[in-house]
Amino acid sequence: MQEVNGKEVQISLTGFMEKNTGKFMKELWTLLLSAGKNESGVPQQFLDAKEEETRKKQAEVDRIANEIQKKKEKEEESRELERERSKKMDDEVEKKANNAMEPASKHMLPKGSSGRAEDEKETVTRNGARGRKG
Repeated sequence: MQEVNGKEVQISLTGFMEKNTGKFMKELWTLLLSAGKNESGVPQQFLDAKEEETRKKQAEVDRIANEIQKKKEKEEESRELERERSKKMDDEVEKKANNAMEPASKHMLPKGSSGRAEDEKETVTRNGARGRKG
């Protein structure tokens, strides 16, 4: 491995980078030293930054998944409430229909056909009275 002289690199880059050369060289040397200490050969700052980025992405994915789950639960709850309302309305309509049909059916029966003993007596009495007249 060939050794690099930092001063020579800085002098070579000065024409290109002008006044930013010193700052660049300091950052470069820090990264090179960090990479040399790490088994992977990658500066620790890069690894830390990547880990933080991954953590943020996962947090965002979790947040979105949580929002989707809440939305699904809300929609399901809304559908359930709608089913209950619909069932309640159907029950009320059915009840009203049954109540409306009941009185009408009593009025539609011929006299004496209601099945009550009083009606039968009344019919017999009337028929008997007619029979005597006729």
